[in-house]
Amino acid sequence: MLALFPIWYLTSLQSVFDNSQTKILLKLWKPSCIHLSDIALVLNTDDISQYVKARIHLENHNTFSIANLKNDELSLFVCTKVDSYTHRIDCCLWPNSAQKRTIFRDINKWHTHTFEDNILKIGDIDHASKKAWQSLQYDE
Repeated sequence: MLALFPIWYLTSLQSVFDNSQTKILLKLWKPSCIHLSDIALVLNTDDISQYVKARIHLENHNTFSIANLKNDELSLFVCTKVDSYTHRIDCCLWPNSAQKRTIFRDINKWHTHTFEDNILKIGDIDHASKKAWQSLQYDE
């Protein structure tokens, strides 16, 4: 029997990880540093800022993550279950070449199909990510 899936299933994979699993994933995501003697240089200050923000959010036990794998690149979204009907993205960890708008579109479609009774919204995320999310309203 041949199963047919929408094309976005073939190009993008999503998954949900609980709080403890997200902490493990976040350790793998730790920002790159160059160590020179007793000094560590962070290659991208935005990455360290998002890493710290994600780690702080994970202190809340209602926090989980949505991972997106697209073209061998992993994006990780730290989320909070706000109430029985709302999931909120609080932090976005992107690979350098991420197409943010496309990835947001993919996870939004997936979330709608996977969590039929829940809505996905954004919290206080970085400006570039917020702009990409807001651009999705023009798709409707």
